[in-house]
Amino acid sequence: MPEISNEWLIPATTWEAVVDRYVCYRQLRAWRSRTRRKTGELVPQLKTAKEADNLRTCLMRTINILGSRSPTCFPQPLPADIETIFSTLNEGTTRALKCRQIDIHDLWRAVLFNRDTYTCQYCHRSAWEMLAESRGERTLRFEIDHRLPRIDNSREFDASNLLTACLSCNRIKGQLTEEQFRQELRSLAVAVCRTVGV
Repeated sequence: MPEISNEWLIPATTWEAVVDRYVCYRQLRAWRSRTRRKTGELVPQLKTAKEADNLRTCLMRTINILGSRSPTCFPQPLPADIETIFSTLNEGTTRALKCRQIDIHDLWRAVLFNRDTYTCQYCHRSAWEMLAESRGERTLRFEIDHRLPRIDNSREFDASNLLTACLSCNRIKGQLTEEQFRQELRSLAVAVCRTVGV
């Protein structure tokens, strides 16, 4: 089983490291809702070694394709300006680049999770901490959340409107604004502490 180290609490600075961390993360067991494919079969909880190798190959190919079209946004080391990267990824989602060779969705997630150091931006639990706490049994399932709900704005793929959220926080937040959700979190924390006698 791949291992997450506390080095993940610092963003990776090369494309290879960003991809390697994401592929490693995808091989770890995490709590998630069990969705079904169109065939009715349950989506696997984690990627096998072969699937992980295929994902790594696909992501590096995507970076190479996009890098050849916009080399200034895909240099080594990774640019600190995530807005520039996301702008390039937005361009990469145009119809011309939508093909089987490119998996923009996973690259989006890899870049965003790296920026946020695989840490939920609401409850501040990290993948590494959860893996250690569970003695290697599981980590957090992360999703991309919109600070402003998508129904309220047109900045769906604006980096400043996107953050990493764990499955629990993202499900509870729903269409709440960030401030409304933080108020809800505080209320839940008080209720839980009162229930367990803290």
